Amino acid sequence: MKKAWFSFLVVCFLGGVSAADANDFKPYIGLGAGLFHLKYTEDRAASNIGMNQSTWGTFLNAGVQYKKYIGLELRGGLTGGGSASFPANVPPEFLKVRADAFFSYLLKPQFPVSDQLKVYGVFGGTAVKYEAIKSSGGIQHVPWKTGVTYGLGLEYQFRLKGSLAIEWVEYLSAVQHASGRGSEASMRGISFIVNKSF
Repeated sequence: MKKAWFSFLVVCFLGGVSAADANDFKPYIGLGAGLFHLKYTEDRAASNIGMNQSTWGTFLNAGVQYKKYIGLELRGGLTGGGSASFPANVPPEFLKVRADAFFSYLLKPQFPVSDQLKVYGVFGGTAVKYEAIKSSGGIQHVPWKTGVTYGLGLEYQFRLKGSLAIEWVEYLSAVQHASGRGSEASMRGISFIVNKSF
């Protein structure tokens, strides 16, 4: 699934630019940080458990912009943890969830509002390594899970090779966390990003 999404994005991006001049490409790198919302639910025969928690998150990004209207970006990061307790359970249970790491591959359509301001969207996929720590079952390391990613952002170019952006991104939604356990994980974030182009 992860490879299929990435291949699709590369074909879409490169299909129309194979004969383009090198000057049409503008590579950039950046650092993002913000508020991430983690959600975890687990269906059980006796009682279900789940949590919605906001925490910090950060990522590095690298990409290339082709002319004014399209780009391709990769990003990798991690988040803090969220926790919840369930005193009604017998015995009481404690749950902590965090994204040990995530990796996104994104197509980035853009629309310039002015010479310095542009609106952009992101669409692609994110692979997340979610970790669920439960007092009843210890630490559960789950293999990478992939979900569809989409979002919107606003970017302001404050200098020739520097820009600031704010964005909202749904990284993955209701992705099965562990097979056979009826558990699902979701992650979204609001981030501020500083980019440097070359």
